[in-house]
Amino acid sequence: MAKFTVVIPYYQKQHGVLGRALASVFSQTLQDFDLVIVDDESPYPIEKEIDELTESQRSRIKIVKQANAGPGGARNTGLDHVPAETTYVAFLDSDDIWTPDHLSNAAFSLDTFGGDCYWASMQASDEFYYHFAMSELEKNEAANRLSETPKVIELPDLASVMLRNWSFLHLSCMVIGRPLFEKVRFDPALRLAAEDVLFFCDCILASSRTLLCDDAGAMRGMGVNIFHSIDNT
Repeated sequence: MAKFTVVIPYYQKQHGVLGRALASVFSQTLQDFDLVIVDDESPYPIEKEIDELTESQRSRIKIVKQANAGPGGARNTGLDHVPAETTYVAFLDSDDIWTPDHLSNAAFSLDTFGGDCYWASMQASDEFYYHFAMSELEKNEAANRLSETPKVIELPDLASVMLRNWSFLHLSCMVIGRPLFEKVRFDPALRLAAEDVLFFCDCILASSRTLLCDDAGAMRGMGVNIFHSIDNT
C-alpha cells in the first residue's frame, strides 16, 4: 500500500543500465513506493538486472512482460497495472537517474498545494544543454512562487508556455495523481515521435493544478539511450 508507484519501461541491450536507475530509486529519502517495470520485449533479459537486487528490493517490484509496443505503449501498460492504493505515479526512464529528494519534493508539493501534476527540473549537462530549470520561467513568464524550500512555482497558462518551448519538462521528472493516471494515456502509435510531449499537454489540460519544482529531480544516466539504441554522442 505505497503512496507512490514508480513506472519504468524496460528495453535495453547492455547490462547495468536498469540497475543504475533502480539504485537511484532505492536511495530516495522518501521510501513510500513500489515499482512496476514493463519488459517491452527487451533483447537483454530483465532477470539479469533484477537478480542483483536484495530480496527486500525485489519484493517491491512487479514485472509485466509484453510484446514490443514502444515507450508509450510500455508506459501505458505500467499505468494499467498501478495498484488501487497508489496516490501518485512517478515516471522514470531506465537510462535516467533520480536525485535523492525527488519523491520527497514531489510529495511535499502535491500534498501541500493540492496538485495532481508535477515536474521537477532536469539537471542539465554538456550533452543536454537545452534543459533549463523552472526558475528560468520566473524571468519571462507570469509565474507564481508558492514555496521557497523547495522552490515551487505555478504558471497560469502552462500549456501555452510549454508549446513555445518544452525544454523545462522531462518525463523522468514527472509525477501525476490519480485523476490523471486513471484516464490519461500515451499515444502508442507515436513511437519516438514526441509521444511524451503530447502526454505532457494532455495531463496539463486535464490537471486541476500543475506544480513545478526548481530542484533537480533527475539527471541523464549517460548510458545507452534505450529506445533509440544509440549512445548520447
